[in-house]
Amino acid sequence: MWIRELEVAFRRGRRGVRSALPAVAFLLLGLAAAFHPVLRSGLARIPGDRSDTIHLHFVIEHVWLWLSGGVAAGSFWDAPIGHPLAGTLAHGDLMLGFSPLYAPWRALGATPERAWALFVLVAVSLDYVATWLLLRRVFRADALAASLGAWLFAFSNARLAQLGHPQLLPQLFVLGAFASVCLFFARDASPARQRVAIAGYATCLLLQLWSGFYVGYFMALISAVALACALVLDDTRARVLERVRCRAGGLVAAVLVSAMLLAPLAIRYLDARAASRRVGVGAGELRLPRLASYLYMGPENVLYGWTARWPVFSGLPEAHEQAIGLGLVTTGVLLVVAWRRRGEPSVRLAALVIAVLLVALTWFPFGVRLWRLWYYTIPGLGAVRAVSRIGIFLALPAAIALACFVRDARLRGRGPALMALAIALVCGAEQLRRVPSYDGVRWACEVERLVEVIPPEAAAFHLMGDRFDGLQALAVAQRSGVPTVNFVGGAFPKEWTLFEAQVRDGGRDPGALRAARLRFLVEHGVDPDTVVEIDPEAIRAGCAASGARG
Repeated sequence: MWIRELEVAFRRGRRGVRSALPAVAFLLLGLAAAFHPVLRSGLARIPGDRSDTIHLHFVIEHVWLWLSGGVAAGSFWDAPIGHPLAGTLAHGDLMLGFSPLYAPWRALGATPERAWALFVLVAVSLDYVATWLLLRRVFRADALAASLGAWLFAFSNARLAQLGHPQLLPQLFVLGAFASVCLFFARDASPARQRVAIAGYATCLLLQLWSGFYVGYFMALISAVALACALVLDDTRARVLERVRCRAGGLVAAVLVSAMLLAPLAIRYLDARAASRRVGVGAGELRLPRLASYLYMGPENVLYGWTARWPVFSGLPEAHEQAIGLGLVTTGVLLVVAWRRRGEPSVRLAALVIAVLLVALTWFPFGVRLWRLWYYTIPGLGAVRAVSRIGIFLALPAAIALACFVRDARLRGRGPALMALAIALVCGAEQLRRVPSYDGVRWACEVERLVEVIPPEAAAFHLMGDRFDGLQALAVAQRSGVPTVNFVGGAFPKEWTLFEAQVRDGGRDPGALRAARLRFLVEHGVDPDTVVEIDPEAIRAGCAASGARG
């Protein structure tokens, strides 16, 4: 008897290995295609660019130092920037829920630069694995179809175009929340599973908001729109109302617990917003997606980069934020699958949600836009300066559509299966993109040289130059233990009066910058003589490139 059981287990194991092979192969292929300069350099090059990437790396390193005791227990919100301002961390994303992807590498002795490179690679890999599991378990895709869909999501053009905003990269909480919604409304979901789904969704939303505001806010916004649309459609309204009535107690409890756990974050963010320079509705309109944005792939896209010069695309404002296209073939697959399954309630609901969001958040020709209405009526939307980033969510329905397209074709026979596979490979090729990276060895050398010139008796330092010099000041402050007067964040406090001279004017007038610093320090009761001024150019000049160009 036990021999037969062992034989059955062995056969299941072999099937499991066979199903995992395409998943592993496409994951490795995707990592190599997207991050080959980083991998070829042995992680000496860092994915991203020397702008917001530096700021978010600083934040997650601050979280690591706080968790490991390198920062005083009570000073989580008081990052060593904008000295002597307090609560500076509340002016941007916190990255707290993403720390398990970064902290282990630091605990194992990796340098901050190497740990950050590993963070990016692991985040994308886990996005792939989570999408593969979602497609397999929820949408019953076979291993190959799930692998192709997971590739499309994890390595989509729109997501890699936002590599310079790495807080948008980890999507585990998005996928977990989506899976929880699917579980909650599944026809055969037991009461116990429904309770698990409620807890799962609330946990994912909480962790996302404590990690990255943009994605968390978009999750909540899309959920609210989806609920409203589900109540409008006849074939989804009954199930929604039935589940809400049956699980009303659990839903109310989840809302109350979530509100309690979000209260400290909300209080800090609201205080920071009140103390920040207002961006205004006009600045938000610049980054609204245009109709052309849904086809725009950006100049770095391998297949479509040449189209960035077309007049329809070249005039896009803030073009680096507008590359949210899926590709022509991928968009075609999404539309074909939606049309074929138009009778399914879930497909009609998804189509309505996408249509509502597109109409509500898109800048249409001739000045037709609803943004100003939402800006003043939807709570929190005024803090979203780049609405176009919601386009990264289109990769999920596209991935589901591609997996279903391949799965259904394979059931129809060899010919349709081969045709679908060829189309899927084209969809994958449409996502290929040249991603930026920078020399991590040179960066670390520059930081160490700047650390060395700070005298031990200094109360603080100020790195002269523009905003990008201010970004390097973040790492210098972290590694020297000496706070910096420089400030970088998602928003700038009104109290940080160096903004005009250092950020808006780019530090071009050293005299004006020194005068602004003097006024700032005196206003906040800091002796200007205890703050060291550093001219970074002469000090950084000695750091040669490492040659790690990939």
